[in-house]
Amino acid sequence: MHTKLLITRREAGLMLTGLVASAARPARAEKQPAKPHKLRASPRNVSLRGKDLPPTEIWNLDDGGDFFTAQVGEECVIEVQNGINLPLSLHFHGARAMPNAMDGVGGLTQESIPFGGTFTYRFTPQETGTWLIRPCVIGHTSELAGRGLTRLLMVEDPRQPLTNGGFQLIIDDWLLADSQLAPFAKNTKGRLGNLLTINNHPVPLDVEANATGGGFQSGDNQFGGRHLVRIANACNARSFRVRFDRMKAFVVAIDGQPTEAFEPLRASLPFSPGNRYDILIELPEDGPDAAITALLGSEIQLATFKARPRNAMLTTEIPQPEPNPLLPQAIRLQDALRVDVPIHAFFGKRKESRPDPAAPDMWALGITATSGSPQEDKPLFSVKSGRPVVLTVNNNTRIPQPIHIHGHSFRVLHSFDDGWDPYWKDTQLVPAEATMRIAFIAGSPGKWLIASTICEHFDSGLWGWFEVS
Repeated sequence: MHTKLLITRREAGLMLTGLVASAARPARAEKQPAKPHKLRASPRNVSLRGKDLPPTEIWNLDDGGDFFTAQVGEECVIEVQNGINLPLSLHFHGARAMPNAMDGVGGLTQESIPFGGTFTYRFTPQETGTWLIRPCVIGHTSELAGRGLTRLLMVEDPRQPLTNGGFQLIIDDWLLADSQLAPFAKNTKGRLGNLLTINNHPVPLDVEANATGGGFQSGDNQFGGRHLVRIANACNARSFRVRFDRMKAFVVAIDGQPTEAFEPLRASLPFSPGNRYDILIELPEDGPDAAITALLGSEIQLATFKARPRNAMLTTEIPQPEPNPLLPQAIRLQDALRVDVPIHAFFGKRKESRPDPAAPDMWALGITATSGSPQEDKPLFSVKSGRPVVLTVNNNTRIPQPIHIHGHSFRVLHSFDDGWDPYWKDTQLVPAEATMRIAFIAGSPGKWLIASTICEHFDSGLWGWFEVS
């Protein structure tokens, strides 16, 4: 697919997510009720493999749009109608300080939406961010996500600086049999697709972008056109690296939270299900097209970018994001509640009797497998709002595990509590047979999920919750 971006000043105002801290807004004389975003989950035929090939029936939210926006300090209302034959709820990866009842965990924070039913999510974002909307129903997430029920929500602040334009890229993979989705059988190993798409379109996505304004010079190479790329991993189970070829790329936000702008090492980044990056890119004016490439053993071009001629002066200045004032500059680790959270795989049957000997019968987060109703289970731990928490996540399995904490952002700690990575995250890949420690400040009261973002592992028990009072 070829996309041409014709940018007016307003269209250029797809603003840098998480680059400028939130601040109090002046009171308004009259505040109009928030206009709801209406999302209906329903089947839809999409040309995942190309317009000349048979379409694939997927499940879609609303009319096929890939993203929508909300404003800092303004109420956001999302009405979700379930037009599919499975229970549904939607979680917002990146949302902090929202009411726990709006976190969207079917079976824990809300009753799942039945077929034909409606649920209204209502919250007021306090900070900018790129949020990935993803299904989250305990025991039933794999098929919901594997059929395509994902969107991006960009929380913006009108006072943010503009770029030349913006691109929203939701990367997904699909397991197809001929032109249709393969059956969704129980799969505790993880459903890996055989087709990659961006925004439900075949790859590579060809993008022609204005190169007006911004730009800088590096050695003999001239770059024009500063653009913000918001990129999210919506795959059920696939983790990989993305590489930025023949362009200048600067990370300005990770999982929706601003970070001091930096160039990725070897121009590539790790990318697990649920991860989001905001990347400020500078496009070359001539030579081969710039590209974003997935590294999956083989290299797969996800998107190519061709810059149009520049008509502005070069500058070397890269805007530095302001830190989020709602997150502390430091965490008082000496005051932290410390909790061990082991990851286990359970093999109940004899290896030779299992359909896939490498697939466990179930997963668990904590000492024992989660059993019974989550409302009746005890939390992994309880903590008062405002207290620091340090989790020691010990992955006792041979599979890397991306772990997501709902409603919170955390720091990845270095060994011996002697520092932490210089950015906030909400999803972290824990390597196989390895231990990582993460620290955060307990936030809004309620029951908050800790879970694998590999949907099949989540469905098979790799989750738990903690209580904030």
